[in-house]
Amino acid sequence: MSHELQPLADAPDGREVRIGWDAPLATYFLQVLDVPPADSDEEIIETVWEGGAPHEHPEPELLVALASQYATVPDDLVDTLRADKAADGEQFAGRVGTHFVGETSLSTVTDADRFARISADLETPQVR
Repeated sequence: MSHELQPLADAPDGREVRIGWDAPLATYFLQVLDVPPADSDEEIIETVWEGGAPHEHPEPELLVALASQYATVPDDLVDTLRADKAADGEQFAGRVGTHFVGETSLSTVTDADRFARISADLETPQVR
């Protein structure tokens, strides 16, 4: 589930800030994009893109703090994000792409807890 945040007043035109819970990757995510006008040939600039790998951000606090540098953050955002996670659950284990994405990700993981979580997900039988 994704939540749009209001960019700070001094943000470039076209800035979009999204934060949320990605159940299929079992991670919180933050995207800060600078989107050019529709009639422009410029490309979208990915200012921040966190939470694009399995179990990358199991807790929301770090991303909420980072989001506050780019957008107005509601006081209850951490609680809202935790509720989203509780409602959607973690859906990485057992998915069709779990083995490919998990095995590809493991070579770059330096955090022992994250490594263990991905490894455990790889042991879960695939849902058909």
